Amino acid sequence: MTTRDTAIIVGRLLALIEFATDRDNDPVITEAMRRNPAATIAKYTPSIIAAGYGIERRWVNAMGELSPADLPTAPLTGPLWTDAMLAYWQERIAYRRGQQLFTLRERAGLTQQQWADRLGVSVQTIRAWEQHARTVPEEYVELAKRNPEVLN
Repeated sequence: MTTRDTAIIVGRLLALIEFATDRDNDPVITEAMRRNPAATIAKYTPSIIAAGYGIERRWVNAMGELSPADLPTAPLTGPLWTDAMLAYWQERIAYRRGQQLFTLRERAGLTQQQWADRLGVSVQTIRAWEQHARTVPEEYVELAKRNPEVLN
C-alpha cells in the first residue's frame, strides 16, 4: 500500500470519527489526525465500533485495507494531507446522501419496497444505501428532491 493510499484512508476515517462523535468539522480532531493518525485512530476505534448507523461497517472496510504497520505516526503534510482532505470530503458526501434518502423516505411514509419501486432500484440497493454499505449516486438524491411525485 502506498503512502498516498494510506492518506486517503486516513481522510475517510477522519470523516467517520466526526460522524460517530457528532463533532462535524472539529478542528481538534482534524489536527490530531493530521499530527498522528495512528494515535487518533487507536483513540476513536472503540467509539466507532459502538456508534452503529452503518459507520462501523465503513470503518471496518477502510481499516481492513490497512495493516498496523501502515498507520502513520508522523504528521501528514503537503500532498498527502491534501489527499486525506479530499477523501474526507468524499466520505462526508457519501455518508450524507444515504442519510438524505432515508430521511426523504421516512417523511413520505414509504416502505423500502415502495421507495425502491419509485426510484427504479431494488430493495437491496435501498437497504445498502440506508445502511451506508454503498454510496448513493447523486442523481437519486436529486431525483427524490426535485420530483414530489416520487415521494407521493
